[in-house]
Formats: sequence, C-alpha cells, structure tokens
Amino acid sequence: MAWGPNDKPAILIGEKTLIVWNAQTQTQHFIRSARFSSQSELGFIVPLPSIPEVADLKDDPFALLDKVMEDLRPKNYQFWPRQNFLKGSNLDGAVGSSGGFGGAPGAVQVVATYDLEEFEVNVLKANELAPLEEWIQKNAFELRPALKDWLNVYLNEEAYFAVFKFKVMNESPESLESFTSKAVRLSFKTKVPFYPYRDAKDNQAGMQRNLNLYFLAEQSYEPDFFQNSALLAAESWQRNPMFSSEINVPSSLREFGAAKKMWLTLWQDDSLQRPDRDLNFVPRKAKQRILLSPEDIDLSPYVMLALFFCGLGFVGYVIFRILKQIFRKKSV
Repeated sequence: MAWGPNDKPAILIGEKTLIVWNAQTQTQHFIRSARFSSQSELGFIVPLPSIPEVADLKDDPFALLDKVMEDLRPKNYQFWPRQNFLKGSNLDGAVGSSGGFGGAPGAVQVVATYDLEEFEVNVLKANELAPLEEWIQKNAFELRPALKDWLNVYLNEEAYFAVFKFKVMNESPESLESFTSKAVRLSFKTKVPFYPYRDAKDNQAGMQRNLNLYFLAEQSYEPDFFQNSALLAAESWQRNPMFSSEINVPSSLREFGAAKKMWLTLWQDDSLQRPDRDLNFVPRKAKQRILLSPEDIDLSPYVMLALFFCGLGFVGYVIFRILKQIFRKKSV
C-alpha cells in the first residue's frame, strides 16, 4: 500500500512481485519492485503474519525470470512474407490473509530495523490504531483517513507491519515525478502463501495499475478465488496465466532458498480497482504447461535475397551458355 499526504497522494503506477514459496518449511520470500508517482514524502507498508527478514537483492530477479521465459518461448519461422503476424506477450507492466497472523499485545514495538540502499525499514507490532498511527506519522509519513481504516483491518488480524520509507524523499521530494524502486526481499513464515492485495477505500478508482505477479514453487499455484466463483470479483485476472512451466531457477535466486528446479507461474492483473480482500494461493488444478505466445521470426528477407541471387546466377548461366554457343559457331 503506497502512502502520501492528502494534498499530494502517492500513486502506484505499476508493480512486479515475485513470491517464492517453500511448502515444507512454510517460508515465503516476497520480492517486490514498484513504480510510483509522487511529489511528496513517499513510502509503503506491507502487512505480514510474522517477523520478516528484509534485504536488498544484488540482481534484478524479474529480468532474470523474463529471460528464462523468453528462452522457452516457441518460435514460428516465416519463410515467406505475410500480412498477419502473431503478437508476443509484453512483460513490461507496472497482500491474502495467511490465516496465521499473531503477536504479543501492547503499544507499538519496533521489532526489527533495516537500513537498505533505498529504504529505511521498520518492522512494527501493535494491537491498537492510535499508537500505531502516532508512530508512523512521527517517524515515517502522514496517514489519510482511508489508510487508517486499511491499517485497522490488519490490526484486527494481529499482523506485523513492515514500514518502508524512501531515503530519496529526504533529499529532493519535488523532483520525484516517477520513481521505480529496486527489488527488495521480505522472507517470513506463513501457513498459506499470500499477496496483500486489498486497497484503501480512497485509492484511485478508475486508474489502471499493472501488476505482474511471478510465483515460484514446487508446482503451479493460483489465487484462491479461481476455485470459488463467489470470490471471483477481479474481472481483469485471466483464468489462465501468461506462463506456467517448470524452469531452471537462476542461481542468484537460489541463494535464499529457491530450489534448482521449480515451477514458475506468471499472472498479470490490470484491475482498475481491487476488491476488499487479499489473495491466498493454492495449488493450481490445471497442470498443463503454458508458454509465452509464439514469437514470429521473419526469414522472408533472407529467402527473397537467396532467391534473387539464385535467379541472377541462373540468368548468368544461361547467358554464358548462349555466348559459348556463339563463339563455337564463329570458331567453326
């Protein structure tokens, strides 16, 4: 959830999120890079079921996974010009109650702090809105009324809150028209993998936000609302993912627990307004492999060029034979 004051609210333009799920250890790695627009102090909060470990990533995981998917993309070789071409998928875009939130009662507790390259991060625990609101407004950023209601939902679920504040905002907030954050990893324990999808009531309804959601696990997963028609409210979610296949996981992602081979599923969401719920993920019933749309490789210019030279060679050969016959007759 992006935050900003009433007169200059922060706007979430796009987002890429990677969830790496280990079902055996019930560990979720939540990796996120987001694009914001703001001319004020800027930050965001992630509600979590347990105390997270927070860290920067040295490599862009989304670029690595995009390359893996591109390498697996089917190729259509075209040897002759045609007018209609298949179009490939565009990967340039842009949390579920876990059922296990819990923590000790009391005032606001700062249970962990992290000094990252772009962020100051504090992990908070509270069970009342007033002290949590006071801490955030004193140490991070202003809260709009609707965002207080959003916080209250997770307070009732006894969540932890990872509060991110952009360091760059301390230097030149007026210059921040559009900002894309580097990928950050949050690792934590949870009974069910989830994504904090719920929006504040005053979030910019009617404004499209692109979410590319990558999910790495031992098998393909999907949001739980696909298996419950009563929950299927987000019309922009495609019933089938853009990509779903077992892959060789890039080595930099294996450094924090990903296996050598895992199943990658990519979902894309362009919702104008998100429903008032989070996303839990469950094993996907459909097991088929889905690759990106085929890429057309147009070889027709080379074919035409080869035909041209073949034709030129044939004409040259014919001329050579004719001239040879003429010279023979003259010599006789």
